[in-house]
Amino acid sequence: MNKPLKLINFNIPFDRKSQFDDYCTILGKTRSQVLNDMIIDFLISNAKTVDEIIQKKHLLSEIQERPKPIMGFKEFIRKQAPSNDQEEPLEFFSSEHD
Repeated sequence: MNKPLKLINFNIPFDRKSQFDDYCTILGKTRSQVLNDMIIDFLISNAKTVDEIIQKKHLLSEIQERPKPIMGFKEFIRKQAPSNDQEEPLEFFSSEHD
């Protein structure tokens, strides 16, 4: 049973196409046969890398979808201040005058 085929079109420098046609003729293969073989080799040799990229993207999406805890102002200040109890408290200045 033949698989359905899809015609593709792409640009290639003229001299490269001529050399490709010459090689195909010498090897006794059609351009389609050679291109299909090259595409299969490309898919096989890049499968692991593509799988790793997809896994990283899924992990990143999961991390981004996780709910983020909302922190109150006082909690934020406590986390920003050094844990040394001997230090002076943080001062806040205002441009408003009493």
